[in-house]
Amino acid sequence: MVKIMEQTAIECARGLVRIGDFGGAYNIVEGEIQRIGEVNSREVWRLRFIRAQVLEARGQVEEALNYLESLPLSEATDLESIAALKMHRASYAGFLGRCETSHRLFDEAEIIACDACLFELLGEIHLSEAFIFFRQKDYVSSDSLFRSALSLSEKIGGWYLRGHGRWGVGKNLMI
Repeated sequence: MVKIMEQTAIECARGLVRIGDFGGAYNIVEGEIQRIGEVNSREVWRLRFIRAQVLEARGQVEEALNYLESLPLSEATDLESIAALKMHRASYAGFLGRCETSHRLFDEAEIIACDACLFELLGEIHLSEAFIFFRQKDYVSSDSLFRSALSLSEKIGGWYLRGHGRWGVGKNLMI
């Protein structure tokens, strides 16, 4: 008999986003936020980020950014939530062509993640900013950040950073 590890609702929703099941992820997030309430906790912040990711994936980038900007940063009490909030806002600002704001927020998120030794989040920050640089046709900066994410993936394991890091390096090599 094969044991299946139990996943939290957040892990399940994140996994669904990563494989493109946005409806399933959204249903989990909304159900969990209703169950928990809009309290200030790391769990609720993660649910909020997934909610924004679903909006973005559905083409509602401006709405995703507005949603995150409507949440007071002072409510985020842990460094992981603060860095992730800055990363998500940076990504959406970059998608909307607000690149100066985007890179400033990425820099702030990176500093927080480095100082707090949040290496998986740091890898996600690098992937996100690499994609913004790619969209700006700054392939040197993009390649460097994709390679940084790939290097981090070797230290922390998992398929997500490794797969996306390799994709990004390959995409830049094709240009």
